[in-house]
Amino acid sequence: MNFFTTGLKIEFQKSDLSDSVFLQEYLNLNANKTLAKWKKLSSRTDFSEGERLVFDLLLELKSDIVSLKQSNEEKSLLELGQKGFICAMNFECLKFSEELLESGSEYYARFDLNSQKIAVFLKALDANTAKIIKIKSDDESVYSAFVVEIQRDMIKNLKGKDEQ
Repeated sequence: MNFFTTGLKIEFQKSDLSDSVFLQEYLNLNANKTLAKWKKLSSRTDFSEGERLVFDLLLELKSDIVSLKQSNEEKSLLELGQKGFICAMNFECLKFSEELLESGSEYYARFDLNSQKIAVFLKALDANTAKIIKIKSDDESVYSAFVVEIQRDMIKNLKGKDEQ
């Protein structure tokens, strides 16, 4: 498996997909994050100058509301028993910097990517590697974009070293 270096804080706790307490938080987290869809749609739409101004204003207001809701969400997040660092990742797995996992066990986890909390369920492959077994599609888009960005940076760095 190819992993790409990163350094993200993660909170996690042993759980399984049927644990209703963790499942409820998983489903509710970032439920209001639809701004990216609207921004993408608007880029393909022709607006008059006035319509663009009103649309941008509404989008900014919605963004402010989402920020307020997100800060309230963070205050009500479940306290997870373990904390650690993700030292590497790829499209399917996370590698922890320390051996914190029990092989074969399932976990509920949260970490921040681009100012968004990502909630996932994981299955430990070994003591420091876990496979993502459940992630919401919106979160998966943010996650995949992040991994692609890490890949691009790595390629740029390698090209830079080769040219020196």
